[in-house]
Amino acid sequence: MNPRFQPHSVHALKLTSVLIALLTGCDTPPPPTPIPPPAPPGPVVPTPQFVHWAQFPIGTEAVREKVVTNANGSITVTTTQRLIRKDAQEVVVEQQSTVSRPDGKTEEPSQEFVFPATFRLPPNLKEEQFALPSFKAKLTGTEAVKIGDASYNADVYEWQEANETGPMTVKLWRDPSVPGQTLREELKIVSNGQTSIEELKRFVIPPQ
Repeated sequence: MNPRFQPHSVHALKLTSVLIALLTGCDTPPPPTPIPPPAPPGPVVPTPQFVHWAQFPIGTEAVREKVVTNANGSITVTTTQRLIRKDAQEVVVEQQSTVSRPDGKTEEPSQEFVFPATFRLPPNLKEEQFALPSFKAKLTGTEAVKIGDASYNADVYEWQEANETGPMTVKLWRDPSVPGQTLREELKIVSNGQTSIEELKRFVIPPQ
């Protein structure tokens, strides 16, 4: 046996290492916290915008006018939405806006919004949340709203939003039997008093 190799010295070295670890707080680290498994995918549900627009024939359109007012004056935004395509998989709504200022008008390029027939519900969310105008919206009652010579019994929603200028209050009147659903929307920014009022001016539903 090699005289320099003493078995008891190995055990002493191990014991010394353990004592040093205990004294210095360098004990064996605890096992890592287990990562929970991902939430299971939600069910496939109808897309609310698809369900809404699919009830109308192609060519249906709605025209809304929004007036934005602040300390510098007002601008008017006129927006036309038109159903241009629909099938069993999706609907396509074309939207075009014209901005009117004291110094003239600007026509914005048209955009197309594609709404698929279904979508997969994200985890921890409910299907009815996506039917609201905002996740924060609360149904507060019903009110009659006149569009031209006709009167509509609209659901009224109220909630608060926030942007870089601070909190804002929102009130919205909605009837799903009308193209685009929104009959009127009022928005007010608390910090500077800026207001935005949007109203449905007219709509056209071609014969089926």
